Amino acid sequence: QGVIALLSEARSLSLASKDKSRYGVHIEEFQVVLFKGDTYSAGAPDNIPYTLNSAVHIDSHSLEDSGDNIIFSRLTGTVTNFGTIRLSLKNDSMSSTTITVRDTGVVE
Repeated sequence: QGVIALLSEARSLSLASKDKSRYGVHIEEFQVVLFKGDTYSAGAPDNIPYTLNSAVHIDSHSLEDSGDNIIFSRLTGTVTNFGTIRLSLKNDSMSSTTITVRDTGVVE
């Protein structure tokens, strides 16, 4: 739920055009990071990391641009790098869930 919440927050901030900026989420194996702007920078002060539960990891993600970032457009909330994020238990990869980000920016 934390990953979905962070994706939804990035979309909401982009829709509101907070600070006249776009927002995105950077995907790593053990965390996702909400960031401000067009590109992810690991040391940026505005970054908001969300660390996954220690029993869970992101075992794969498949985005339209093959990258690690989902960036929402200002005012529309759409994305060009839509796709899926698969989370699973570290000890049981068969126990998994998949989050889908549509091109409209809707997170399911």
